Amino acid sequence: MTRRKKNIAILTEVSSPQQDISLGSALHIYESLDRQKYEAHLVVVQGSAWKVQVGDHELEVNKNDFSLNTPEGKVDFEFAFIAHYDRSGRGPLQAYLDLMEIPYDSSGFMATSLTANKFLCKSYLKTQNIPFPKGRLIHKNQVHDLSEILEEVGLPCFVKPNQGGGKRGTTKVERKEDLEHAMNVAFQEDIRVLVEEFIEAKHIHCALAKFNNDFIVFPLAEVSSVPPLRVIPADLPEGVAMTCQHWSLKACELLGCEGWIRVEFLVKDEDIYFLEINSLPGMAPKHLYPEQMVACGLSMEGLCHRILEHHFPNE
Repeated sequence: MTRRKKNIAILTEVSSPQQDISLGSALHIYESLDRQKYEAHLVVVQGSAWKVQVGDHELEVNKNDFSLNTPEGKVDFEFAFIAHYDRSGRGPLQAYLDLMEIPYDSSGFMATSLTANKFLCKSYLKTQNIPFPKGRLIHKNQVHDLSEILEEVGLPCFVKPNQGGGKRGTTKVERKEDLEHAMNVAFQEDIRVLVEEFIEAKHIHCALAKFNNDFIVFPLAEVSSVPPLRVIPADLPEGVAMTCQHWSLKACELLGCEGWIRVEFLVKDEDIYFLEINSLPGMAPKHLYPEQMVACGLSMEGLCHRILEHHFPNE
């Protein structure tokens, strides 16, 4: 008897500034699913419109029960992969899927919303004695003293939106007279901005995956603005590398992170500074996370298989 294929949704957004990352990630996941077991559907999210291309038809997703009415009949989605994009990176899509009782591949609403808020995330992790760059949170409507801010963080410094991914809205400030402008640029992305000290150090990424209640820690990567742009594994003393991985695991466990995760650090000699957690990293082949996955001897096909086998063990 032929078993019915499970209907899998891969959600991607095309209305955000990071739509290329989102779509590339979604396509990589889409192409990695076993077509003998799963019916994959690419769900394109554009504002309130969620659409799926089925043959010559562009069909609207019924968000009342997360289903699709096709010419062949109703399709009930049974699992969702969430490709990287802005809004899901702050938790509302996860909350919707929880409400629909649809399992998915990423961290839940609480962990996602907490990691998206850089200042709140760091404040939460401070109890674990994990060091951070010095920083100050500034509200758009708050009266702020530039001299006081710089007295705390120094120059040069970075100004970035408190929420949001990528480099959008982020400025490196070298002079006091440029700070106000940099803050206004960041305020275009978020009503709260983070002013952080600049530390001349290696930029280290720790990629992890948590499925079936087990963590997989990938080799660390060093990312640079000059060639070689990426070094995997990162050239670090063994003790420093182990500390980065230990803190990554500790932070993810405390925050309740699931699925694909990337933790970023600055490493200066043997001093390590936590930067942020990305609970929805880019997953296209050109992105860093899949490169670290391959360096660990894993593949996207293999990890997708493990995720779905966990959720559908008897299929």
